[in-house]
Amino acid sequence: MPCGKCTITLQDVAVQLGLPMDGEPLTGSLRYNWKVIYEDFLEIVPPDMKGQRLSLPWLEKQFEELLPDADVVSIQRYARAYIMQLIGGFLFTDKSNTLVYCMFLQFIFDFYQADTYTWGVVTLTWLYRELCRVSHAQSLEIVGPLMLL
Repeated sequence: MPCGKCTITLQDVAVQLGLPMDGEPLTGSLRYNWKVIYEDFLEIVPPDMKGQRLSLPWLEKQFEELLPDADVVSIQRYARAYIMQLIGGFLFTDKSNTLVYCMFLQFIFDFYQADTYTWGVVTLTWLYRELCRVSHAQSLEIVGPLMLL
């Protein structure tokens, strides 16, 4: 690259975050009955759903402490809630910084399959999408996986 020019690459994402670069793409339908998905994956339905997004403070409040005698299913639900908080608060943030897109929940349902997806590619794509959005004159702030910058 010419002097003074640089960019974030997939290798940067792999080294800095340790996310997989190759595997299955994160694709799927967004036309779900989210109440059913919440009930199946988390065993609880939020009282005030924000379209296809879930409130991070609500999620944290519902899953703040796991009981010592919790069964395997409860542990998995708490793990999903924690991963959703990481996704919404760290990797794929939005400008509200209090919501997480529910589309990611379908990719962490099966923990054995979750690491087969190209999370690193999606993270880099999200960053570039947000960089594009912030380049508009009316945009006042930037979000996304900024730790890569």
